[in-house]
Amino acid sequence: MPVIITSLLFAVALAGVPSPVEYVPASDKAFTADLEMDGYTNGRMDVARMMTFRGCTLERDAAYTYALMMEAADRDGVRLEPIDCYRTFDHQKAAYN
Repeated sequence: MPVIITSLLFAVALAGVPSPVEYVPASDKAFTADLEMDGYTNGRMDVARMMTFRGCTLERDAAYTYALMMEAADRDGVRLEPIDCYRTFDHQKAAYN
């Protein structure tokens, strides 16, 4: 669930930011079909699908959107700090308990 929630939060955050020409979101919902078709489940993401940008590790598609948002904020003089990024299933389970 954190990948989906994170992706949705980034999509919402980018809604008011002009997109670079090369990136136009297909919709305001996270695209996860490719992950599901490849057998990935939330909280159990293969490290090959993960990327880190400014201390926040996310699934690579979410990391790309995150990087766009952070760079747009920088251009506008806004400083954003991540509070929570990708969590493994075990980490999420421990937080829940």
